[in-house]
Amino acid sequence: VAAVLYMAMPYHFAIDLQARGAFGEIWSFVWMPLILLFAFKASPDNGAAFLGLALAYALLIMTHLPTVLMFSIIPLIHVVWTTPAGQRTRRLLWVAAAMGLGVGLSAIFLLPALLEQGSVRMDFMRTEYFYYENNFFLPHPSLSHLVLTTTDFARQVLKVVVYSAGVGACAWLLARRPLRQSGGRETAFWGVVGVGSLLLMFPVSKPVYQAIAPLQLIQFPWRFSVVLSVAIAALMALGFDRLRKPYSDSNVVALVAGGALLLQCFLVAIQPLRDNSFSPRKNLTGPPDYWKANNFNTTEYRPRWGDIDPRKVFAKLRPDSGELIKARVINGAGAVVTHEWQPRLIVLGLDGGSNMVLEVSQFYYPNWVATVDGTTRVAVDPSAPDGLVRLTIPAGSHTVELRFARSKWESIGGIISLFCSGILLLLAGMLSWRRWKVRKPRFGDGPARKSWRESATG
Repeated sequence: VAAVLYMAMPYHFAIDLQARGAFGEIWSFVWMPLILLFAFKASPDNGAAFLGLALAYALLIMTHLPTVLMFSIIPLIHVVWTTPAGQRTRRLLWVAAAMGLGVGLSAIFLLPALLEQGSVRMDFMRTEYFYYENNFFLPHPSLSHLVLTTTDFARQVLKVVVYSAGVGACAWLLARRPLRQSGGRETAFWGVVGVGSLLLMFPVSKPVYQAIAPLQLIQFPWRFSVVLSVAIAALMALGFDRLRKPYSDSNVVALVAGGALLLQCFLVAIQPLRDNSFSPRKNLTGPPDYWKANNFNTTEYRPRWGDIDPRKVFAKLRPDSGELIKARVINGAGAVVTHEWQPRLIVLGLDGGSNMVLEVSQFYYPNWVATVDGTTRVAVDPSAPDGLVRLTIPAGSHTVELRFARSKWESIGGIISLFCSGILLLLAGMLSWRRWKVRKPRFGDGPARKSWRESATG
């Protein structure tokens, strides 16, 4: 029951899926329970859990880095909290090693994401509307004209958070036990995680963000609803498991109040579902290309050489017909034909009677390398103010190839990921061999040995 409610959690279903279309954050809900499962089972005697934890953590890293920032400490604290003192250090090191292997597996993505931030508009995260401090719930009145918490969407998120927290509190009432009893520490742990994640959405937690600066990159403190959802699901599972007849008065109150709050959560989910899927102005229309071309709300991840407002660029590159002008000659006389248009490879045919300046409808990035007729390299520069790829091509008929080369950090990350993948496969092979060796019947054992003895003494 708790697993079903976890998948239908209002923040997951109503906010991430229906209102925001935040597919990276949606997929993080898949990996977090797996990480907790393998961390719970991880020990020197359970190699399969070690491998599972490394793989699940790598997948979380490659799915949604803000969730990684918020969640990564949870499995480590859980091990310390729930493991007896004599085994604590050993298990903690085991879990940390598995998560470290997961970091290595994801290095091909993680290293460029962390070390090439100077090439994108990360500074945009610190502008007034997107700065974390301006997006707490119930902010200081002087910020009310700036913050997103004054919008209908933010009020909707606040309702989801309040109702969900109420459900979690009722689940905690069902699950609570004295710490000395079995499972009591588990309940206390998830109660603390739930309260902590809730407080991190309000201004009272500002000192935490200042002390742990990377947390500021999550932009919106209400993203801690992801961790809150995990804690609530765990508390619901513990609470349902401990229900015993006859129900006490406190259990009845918790069940009735929790059911009413859960109903309110689902009622909140109706509005974004109606707006985005079942209304005349529903957003789920048009082909994927339309959405890729009209995604304007991720300016902070765009290359820093272009105009900060991509609408101006797209208006020029896409006339009323909506068809993208992939390349054009902006200086000189010539014709251009597109032969290939892939994410990391663009091949163009060019024919002109004079030197030509070619503008390609692709954002400039230092990794773009251009060659003419497969031999001559030409300089690739950003256009101003749009930040598109611009080339100068000599007169004549040419084939121009634009290739997005691997950066230094992508290459290093690829080597690290390959090395860690080898370690993962080696450990998996050793584990499989050990299990096969243990289960392999030896000559003379079992029924065959009995049959030989019977025949020898018969």
